[in-house]
Amino acid sequence: MFDVRIAKKEEIDDLMTLRFEMLRATNDLESDFEFDEDFVKSTREYFLTGDTMTVFALCDGEIAGCSSLSFFCEMPTFKHPLGKTAKLRNVYTREKYRRQGVAQKMVRFLIDAAKFRGCDCIKLDATEMGESLYRAFGFEKNESAMSLDW
Repeated sequence: MFDVRIAKKEEIDDLMTLRFEMLRATNDLESDFEFDEDFVKSTREYFLTGDTMTVFALCDGEIAGCSSLSFFCEMPTFKHPLGKTAKLRNVYTREKYRRQGVAQKMVRFLIDAAKFRGCDCIKLDATEMGESLYRAFGFEKNESAMSLDW
């Protein structure tokens, strides 16, 4: 049985551990890969001060997974008249808990949280592994996005 709850600021070390564990796993990095100091500092700052909600999935007190939802405001459109948007990020389940409904519970929790906050849209970037999960919730692939990076 898994419980999902909002992570507390005092649990920043657990948040950081899972974030970097997820990044190592999804980017095929070695388990001892060291992240750049500025990246670590920016990540910590994001969790502590950003308009975000992170949840932990717990199994017998052990963290089985985590996921975050970032909130922001966009210019309203006809399709999204409130302009209140959320972005689902870092849905990660530790390997021994996969295929047990952990990610599904976290995503359901965060969808409900976005609705409660008045968001009229949730965006995400899906890995191939996670795509079927998101489709089950009704997410649709959108090929219209572009970005400018530097």
